[in-house]
Order: sequence, then C-alpha cells, then structure tokens
Amino acid sequence: MWWNFVGRTHDEIEQFREQWQAQAERFGEVEGYEGETLRIAAPKLPGVRLRPRNRRGKRTA
Repeated sequence: MWWNFVGRTHDEIEQFREQWQAQAERFGEVEGYEGETLRIAAPKLPGVRLRPRNRRGKRTA
C-alpha cells in the first residue's frame, strides 16, 4: 500500500498512480461533491522501489 493505492508490486503501484493522474474512469467520482478541487494529485513515488511486507508488517524480500 502506498498513498491511496494497494498493489502487489512496485510496478502495480506505479501503474495505478499513472492511471490516477490521467483521471482514469476506474477510480470514479463522488456524486454530489461540489468542492473546488476535482481530484487531488498523487505525490511522487519515493526514489526507491517499494517492497512488499508480510501480514506482520515485516519486509518479505
């Protein structure tokens, strides 16, 4: 998990972030929302590859 994205690999998270930034339909919209900001931009990924963790929060590799 990173920011609002859940994936199995760094590459999946990177792909989901790119889709979010491109306003892909898969993320939908909130009906009735009338705020000024349509969508918050995702922060940049960290300068290192994300690594998976096990259920206890420890790195697996």
